[in-house]
Amino acid sequence: MGVRVREKVKGSGEYWIFIDHKNKRKSKKVGRDRKKAEEAAKLIEAKLTLGDLGVLEQEEPEHLFSEYANLWLEEYVANTLKASTYRGYKSILKKHLEPHFGNRALESLTKSEIRSFLLGKMRDGLSPGRVKRIHSALSGILSQAVEDGIILVNPSSRLTKYLQKKDQSLDNEITPYTATELEKYLDTCRVNFSKHYPLMLTFARTGLRLGEGLGLRWCDIDFNGGFLEVRQSIVDGKVTSSKAGKIRRVLLTPQLISVLKKHRTNEKRKALEIGSTQPLELVFTSSTGTPLDQRNIRARIHYKTCEKAELKRVRIHDLRHSYATIRIGAGHNIADVSKQLGHSSIKITIDTYYHWMPEQGNDQISDLDNLGRSHPSAPYPHPDRPKRKEALTV
Repeated sequence: MGVRVREKVKGSGEYWIFIDHKNKRKSKKVGRDRKKAEEAAKLIEAKLTLGDLGVLEQEEPEHLFSEYANLWLEEYVANTLKASTYRGYKSILKKHLEPHFGNRALESLTKSEIRSFLLGKMRDGLSPGRVKRIHSALSGILSQAVEDGIILVNPSSRLTKYLQKKDQSLDNEITPYTATELEKYLDTCRVNFSKHYPLMLTFARTGLRLGEGLGLRWCDIDFNGGFLEVRQSIVDGKVTSSKAGKIRRVLLTPQLISVLKKHRTNEKRKALEIGSTQPLELVFTSSTGTPLDQRNIRARIHYKTCEKAELKRVRIHDLRHSYATIRIGAGHNIADVSKQLGHSSIKITIDTYYHWMPEQGNDQISDLDNLGRSHPSAPYPHPDRPKRKEALTV
């Protein structure tokens, strides 16, 4: 048995895999990446050793990217990932991937072409985060194609190092309101969209994500303890687990407790009006007691509130960022803020909101010279140097 990698035409820079196994021979063009060709050759050799002769016996028809990508979206993503992930990948597929790769064969895609495509998106002004999501979707499609035996290796692997834009801070992707702006937003919502004011106040005072707020149930709120528990989300009308898949506890402010208690009375009245024999389970519902539609909340409530308040138009997710930056700017314990937000580590919180942390003045830096001294003029002892014994006097 032999599986070799070499240029079919010496000096062409195009590498092929040549297979010679039990009097059967076959060659397969890989491309200009020798490392990729060698990885593919090792995989073929391993399969042949195990008796898998598919690479020799089967024809290899071309698979159009568009057809396979949509199959991946509907059969894999729709059935295994969250609805929000499905929606995001579907948008990426239609706006970015299909226009560029749609009529191409999966087998023809190369690492250099994919790298150029992603860098082009960066040059077009897309944020590094957005380009990374595009890369994630593309890599997911090609990884599945590897598992299905359509291609030998994923040509989009190991490209993330090219997706870092120098000197770009994470804060450029978030646009929170100041404390004053947030109060103006809430006052405007209370006057113009009073039915939805409890929901928007909940976002502003807890930092919940949109799906977490829409999925909040009365059984998740402990008014006596002054907290709520995030246990589920609702995305596109479907109940899913919270983002981290864990239950987290979020403290409530006195103002929010008062507003939610009044809202509970109104919801009980609504249940009677619509003929429900049981109290409504969800905290925030439509006029008919069904889950709220997130698109309507964004377009008809949130964005119109921004407009009526004459404030900059921000994403509804920026209410969560506003909660975080206002607390951090006020000097609240960042570990507690991180816990309330549900971040998996405090590092994520610090990396995201570093530029909103209170600046330390020069006077506090100067205090380092005196910290630990019993007297301002006392010498500063070296931590590793033992104290010199004083000479005894008789």
